[in-house]
Amino acid sequence: MTNDPYTLVDVTSLPLRARRWLAPALVATLVTAVGCDGGDEQPKVESRDLAKDELDARCEYLARCGFMPDEATCKDVERPDQALVQALGGSVFGRVDFNPAAAAAWIETLRELSCIATNEVAQELASARIEVFGGTIKTGGSCFADDECVEGNVCDRTACSGQQLCCTGSCVEFEILAERAACPLPQDGARLTGRCDDITWCQPPPVEEGNEDQPPETQGTCVLKVENGLPCEASQACADGQRCDTQDSGTCFKLSPHDAACNPMLAANPCLEINDACDPGSSTCQIAPGPGEPCPQGRCAGWASCRGDDTENPDTCIPFARRGESCESIPCLGDLVCRDGLCADVTTSHICVEGDPPPPPEMDGG
Repeated sequence: MTNDPYTLVDVTSLPLRARRWLAPALVATLVTAVGCDGGDEQPKVESRDLAKDELDARCEYLARCGFMPDEATCKDVERPDQALVQALGGSVFGRVDFNPAAAAAWIETLRELSCIATNEVAQELASARIEVFGGTIKTGGSCFADDECVEGNVCDRTACSGQQLCCTGSCVEFEILAERAACPLPQDGARLTGRCDDITWCQPPPVEEGNEDQPPETQGTCVLKVENGLPCEASQACADGQRCDTQDSGTCFKLSPHDAACNPMLAANPCLEINDACDPGSSTCQIAPGPGEPCPQGRCAGWASCRGDDTENPDTCIPFARRGESCESIPCLGDLVCRDGLCADVTTSHICVEGDPPPPPEMDGG
């Protein structure tokens, strides 16, 4: 069985305005006319190669950082990112500009990305990714994905529901908010159109006694994150590289590097490395237990889950199910989906372009 979820369709042969929509489209190779300067040695990744290169780089990262047992397994269970496929399709239909040099820089960033759990690392990857595509759709225009909107905008598809893959949204401005600004709180199905800046977090308003059953608030306030040892009420309230001990002290604590001392009694993982856990024997941050190993703190490697009980079956790390394995009691690994009780591939990638398509077909995986 091939790992490539694409089927070859020459989308470049289609007239851009021949019809108002195309959904779904199966794409293996997206070829755009990119100028090439023979004297320019700057690394580039062409659009036709980006989906494969991104998957390769992603699997290098996931295996290195403990989310996958190895790269080969990762490539067998992961699929090209749907947002990336949509952006590449948009580049063919003139909805998105593609930068091959920025694509190469983004892939290299992903390959070398640190495994530490900080906002700084996440922002490093996001900053590289945002340079790859330049949206052409202005504020108020119809869109299917963020990459199609001009810089500073996102695609708000809040009105879409269920399996409406090609339901159009609208490009809206996205705000980075400073201290004391009102900020949107997450709501089911709603697209956030702003966030607090890196040194603040969106603090919900206090819940008044007797009003616990009222609908959740939709807005909070951006307040400064606090430092180690200061009172906190949520992990996002602490400065980068720290977490909040919400179960005991109610204060922020610094995350511990690999091999450094840690407190195994903390409810929140006190380790800085994504795949580390605080070893109760040594009270130091060590690689999280893998399949077959005990998990007394409930933490396992990123490709396993802690299962068991306190009596006959001690807590043990159980690997996520792979293709063809039962998923009735354990999640599927990677992008595999649970279908009829067994893990299976989702083999179709979709590209939506322009206008309102008819109702989408049933998708693999439900």
